[in-house]
Amino acid sequence: TAQRLRQLVQDFAQANIDYLVLGCTHYPFFKAFLLHEIAIQQLDIQVVDSGQAIATRVKDLLSKQNLLAHTECSKIDRDYTANPLLFYASKYDDKLGKLVKNLLGTQIHIQYNS
Repeated sequence: TAQRLRQLVQDFAQANIDYLVLGCTHYPFFKAFLLHEIAIQQLDIQVVDSGQAIATRVKDLLSKQNLLAHTECSKIDRDYTANPLLFYASKYDDKLGKLVKNLLGTQIHIQYNS
């Protein structure tokens, strides 16, 4: 993935792309890497992350329809202290735990089922 992203960044620069919009739900996971590559390659490409705007819009739509979950945690961010995320996995895998915590923060619980 890293090699492919490096090549894409170079392709974008050669195509004179000046803005890169992260328009899919999983792209923000690569934002830091992309920003790092753009900086290393000294390219004039701005990265726009639409994730927060989309999350805010979805929250607004759910609120208007009275479909918001009732929770003590009212912020949409990486602070899950009121309601930590719980993941289930079929077997223990240290790599999985590190990956999930790296992507979503430290207030993550993984329950492994044998």
